[in-house]
Amino acid sequence: MNVFSTFPVFIEPPTNDFRAGAELKAMGMSPEVISGLAALDANFKIGFKKVSEDKEATDKFIKDFQDNTDKFINSMNPKDKQIYDFYKKKYGMDQ
Repeated sequence: MNVFSTFPVFIEPPTNDFRAGAELKAMGMSPEVISGLAALDANFKIGFKKVSEDKEATDKFIKDFQDNTDKFINSMNPKDKQIYDFYKKKYGMDQ
């Protein structure tokens, strides 16, 4: 599970962060945004493990994570946002 597939934040997305980051870099995405997306992904993996046994905590975590992800995506410059949107569409994650 990663930010790209969990929250419309990659047919099958690249199977690891390195491949996803390398592809986004090749497409021209800024290193800062790639790092930010990787940090969101890592935070989700760590945070979700901590709350996964408690439905109420899980629901709150998911909502807060979605809010933070939306804020990050909305803060992207237009070029990075265009690359991000294209990448999601390429892998059928834009629905």
